[in-house]
Amino acid sequence: MIESSAIRLLDRSSVAEARRSAVEHAARAGFDDPGRSDVAIVATELATNLLRHARSGVLSVSSRLQCTDGKLLLVAVDQGPGIADLDKCFADGYSSAGSSGTGLGAISRLSTVVDVYSTPKGTVLAAELMRAAHGSAGSRRVGGFTLAKEGQDANGDAWDCRTLDGGLAVLVCDGLGHGTFASHASREAVDTFRHAEWRSAKDMLATIDRALHSTRGAAGAIAFIETGTNRVRYCGVGNISACIVTGDVSRHLVSHNGILGHGAARMTEFDYDLAAESLLVMHSDGISARWQPADLGGAWGRHPGLVAGLLYRDFARGSDDVAAVVIKP
Repeated sequence: MIESSAIRLLDRSSVAEARRSAVEHAARAGFDDPGRSDVAIVATELATNLLRHARSGVLSVSSRLQCTDGKLLLVAVDQGPGIADLDKCFADGYSSAGSSGTGLGAISRLSTVVDVYSTPKGTVLAAELMRAAHGSAGSRRVGGFTLAKEGQDANGDAWDCRTLDGGLAVLVCDGLGHGTFASHASREAVDTFRHAEWRSAKDMLATIDRALHSTRGAAGAIAFIETGTNRVRYCGVGNISACIVTGDVSRHLVSHNGILGHGAARMTEFDYDLAAESLLVMHSDGISARWQPADLGGAWGRHPGLVAGLLYRDFARGSDDVAAVVIKP
């Protein structure tokens, strides 16, 4: 199960907010005191670097709850000038801004996985930290990025994943509109996805449809990636975009029109091939669906959370909530 949030970094006061949010995520994910201390340092350095080098940016935090490989993922996104020499920046003592030069070095030391993608359009950095008892870099299959519409405290878009006996199920949902009522609809969808009995993607989406009758409704889609096969089973209602990316080729997955919670939504489960070198991308309409695989170039091989952050950076509409998830089989 996933908990996620994001902070816009606009001034020094938002650094403390980002640190506090990251530590709260770490506590819910079962990190001990030293682990939470490491998370605080990494979040502080990421937030400070966003302000120092790009003057603003976004720090997204997501944590896996109630699982054996509890982890926390921080994705920092900016539209600054980029990093000219990454190797130098990760060496302790190097600074391009007159600071002590320990930021990226500390992030690298304290994180299980660090991945950075920097161009003149800006920088995206993904830092993954694991609970001490389960310190392994092996689980890098899923990464996401969420952000509420500017001016809104509540995010109407959400995502979650469940590890099941037969594979991995991923949900992306978009509550109608923005703000508190949209967030209530998406949270109801997530809670149902977490706790209802699993039979299939289609059956789960139908269960969510019934659960949302008392809300304003939502768009939603579920992908189920089977373990040990090259298959994904997908069912979607409304304007959730999903596609399989293989090299420079993308194949869009089919969702039907409708609104979950309003009844009479047509639901069909489709099967697709998902090769070992492919990625599955799902996102709300806060990100334009007009991107092409070539737009991200060589970034597709990077950490899935970093790829989700790039999709936000380069293709967010700017007038809506955002949720993006990238899954590697």
